Amino acid sequence: RRCGHQFIRGGSNRVLQDGNYLVGHDIAEGTYRSVGAEEGCSWVLYSGGFASDRGDGASEWTVVIADHNTLFRTKGCGTWRVAEE
Repeated sequence: RRCGHQFIRGGSNRVLQDGNYLVGHDIAEGTYRSVGAEEGCSWVLYSGGFASDRGDGASEWTVVIADHNTLFRTKGCGTWRVAEE
């Protein structure tokens, strides 16, 4: 099932933009950082159908996606990349 997003696979070059990402299918667990968030930026991290974490506003965001998360939704937050360890 596609969630209508752009996802580029491969190491630290993985890029996320606006869309819905199924954890374990479209996106791997890990830490992601946004660059270029706009005033209308919003993101939500879901666990079992319920919002477990969220953020909004123009800022650089860091999100940790864990094995218990099911979906990551982002809009207007610029580009998300895997955070370098």
